Amino acid sequence: MNLKNKVLIYGGSFNPPTIAHVIMAKYLMNELEPKELLVVPTYDPPHKKDGGINVYEKFDMVKETFEEIPGVHVTDVEYKMKGISYTYKTVETLREKYDELYLVMGMDSFLSFPKWVKPERILELVKIIVLKRGGYEFKPNELYEKNKNKFIFLNNPLLEMSSTFVREQIHAEKDVRFFVTDKTYDYINEILR
Repeated sequence: MNLKNKVLIYGGSFNPPTIAHVIMAKYLMNELEPKELLVVPTYDPPHKKDGGINVYEKFDMVKETFEEIPGVHVTDVEYKMKGISYTYKTVETLREKYDELYLVMGMDSFLSFPKWVKPERILELVKIIVLKRGGYEFKPNELYEKNKNKFIFLNNPLLEMSSTFVREQIHAEKDVRFFVTDKTYDYINEILR
C-alpha cells in the first residue's frame, strides 16, 4: 500500500519510548511510504497516568528517540493544547494544517475505540490504520461495521515489548539497554535512577 503525500499520526504515551516504537515507525515509513509520520506524545492521557517522569522530560526523550528517522517528526500539538489529551481534539487541531490524515493505532486500541470520547468525530476527520498486537484478536464492532471503509489493517511484525514492561524492569532495577535506544537509555539513567 502506498500513502505518498499522506500524513500519519502515531500517538501514544511513549513512557518510555521503546525499540518497538522505533521499529514500528520505520515499518510504517517503509511499508506505506507516507509524506510524513507525526509522532504525538500524549500530554495528559485520559485512560492512564504517565507516572515516573515529567511530561516535558518525556517529550524531550521521545524527540531524541525518533529524531534520526527520515520523514518522522515529533509534534508538541498536545502540549500546546494542555489539558486532557483527547484524540478527537488532537485530530481536529492537526486537520487545520493537514488535509488528509491517517491515525495509527494498535489492535488493543481498535478494540476499545468505540468507548473513546467522540469516536464518530475522529472517523469524520481521519482514516485509521490498525497494527496487529500480540494477545489481541480482531473482533468487529458496530462502529467498525458502519465505517469499514475508514479502517486499514496491516500485517505488521509482532513485537512483544511495551513501555509498561520497560517501566517494570526499571522499577526492578534491571538493565533496559536492549529495549530502548541508546539516547533513551542515557535519558532514563539521568532522570529516573
